[in-house]
Amino acid sequence: MDCLELSDVINRGEDTFNQFKVNFYSVDKLAVEICAFANSDGGKLYIGISDRGTWKGSVRKM
Repeated sequence: MDCLELSDVINRGEDTFNQFKVNFYSVDKLAVEICAFANSDGGKLYIGISDRGTWKGSVRKM
């Protein structure tokens, strides 16, 4: 995924297949999110993006 694709996902906002989380302080909360995707048709979890679609932290190109 490149920056333009990620920007499109963020602009569309959260839905049943794309969830945004700023961070996780608990492994249990992360497990809940993963189980929710496993019990549905799957999806992507974006860590470092707030529910409002703002970036937290830095982005590195690899």
